[in-house]
Amino acid sequence: MEDIRFYDFDFTLLHIEHDIISCNWTLYENEIGAFEMHFPLTSPLVSVMMNHPYVVAVQGDKQAVITGKQFDREGALFGRSCNWLLTRFYVDEQFDTDSLFTKGSIASKDARDVCAYICQLALGDAVTTETNDVDYGEVFVENKDLTSAYQLIQQSLADAGLGHKLLFDVKNRQWVFCVTQGKTQKLLLSEDNRNAHDTAYTEDRQEYFTGAWYKQAVTDMGSWDAEENSPYLKNEQPDNYAKGYRVTKAGTRFGISFASGDYIVCRNVSGAWQRADNLAAFPAFIPSELSGLYAWEGVVKGETEEEALRNLQRVKVEKTLETKVRQLRVGKDYELGDKVRVEIKKGACQQSATMKIIGVRLWYEQNEIGEEPIMEEAEA
Repeated sequence: MEDIRFYDFDFTLLHIEHDIISCNWTLYENEIGAFEMHFPLTSPLVSVMMNHPYVVAVQGDKQAVITGKQFDREGALFGRSCNWLLTRFYVDEQFDTDSLFTKGSIASKDARDVCAYICQLALGDAVTTETNDVDYGEVFVENKDLTSAYQLIQQSLADAGLGHKLLFDVKNRQWVFCVTQGKTQKLLLSEDNRNAHDTAYTEDRQEYFTGAWYKQAVTDMGSWDAEENSPYLKNEQPDNYAKGYRVTKAGTRFGISFASGDYIVCRNVSGAWQRADNLAAFPAFIPSELSGLYAWEGVVKGETEEEALRNLQRVKVEKTLETKVRQLRVGKDYELGDKVRVEIKKGACQQSATMKIIGVRLWYEQNEIGEEPIMEEAEA
């Protein structure tokens, strides 16, 4: 087992621990991982941890910010992968990538430029962004509220099939944000090939649906004079949809009597106007391509059909293949984000699929060392 080194946030080496009872890591391509370590109470590490609240643990190329400690019959440290720090900083600026590019705030809508902009808003100069010649492709992200840097980055990269990490760069004494992109490996994992064992296939449809409800926002268009029809409005025009005006002068239009203080709103895709008491968002529906009992419905976030449709496209049947591997090591034979072929045979359940390695569990016990990739069905 590799030693674990402990640093403060300014890259000062505090301690090197050799006497490790157990150490467990869970790492992810585009989520926050976890770290847990147990060690004897006789270790100087106890004193180090009691005197330094901001500590990073480093074991080889694995890194974690220490978020918890416990001293009982033995010492225990708990941590999260360094990108957890992105959850501790928030963005209040309202923006979307299209408007940022139009204004020149970002040089491109490439994932690296977009994430660098978010990191700058949230963390200033505390974090730098990795530069290389890779073109990661365009991503879209929109911020309408107070949102953590992690949430903005994670979702935009998930939609693009990309990942990220926050690197504690000891050599260059800097925190570096990196966008990551997996490869397609010529690797078949199966028990027959003897490079996998303890395989299991899981499928879950509880959170799956193909039609979606959402709350459509109404655009406030200002004031409208019903008596003079000013500004001029026409009925049954699709462009009217999700728009509304406050009535300033009473009158009858489109067969509807409006009083001063009412609102005229279009809540129908046909473009028909109606009287309303306010400009509140209203329920809208994206129909399923299926019918009858197959047309399951759910609720998604979004204030426009475009935004709701993006969220609906994220709804998937959860299919996972779990396996432990033999003679394969993350960082050597495969990387997080890579795609591999996996075969599983469990009685009549025989599955062969291209799976994406979205994470990995690693354990170092006194009598066992193991590795288990975490996989999900890859996008076609």
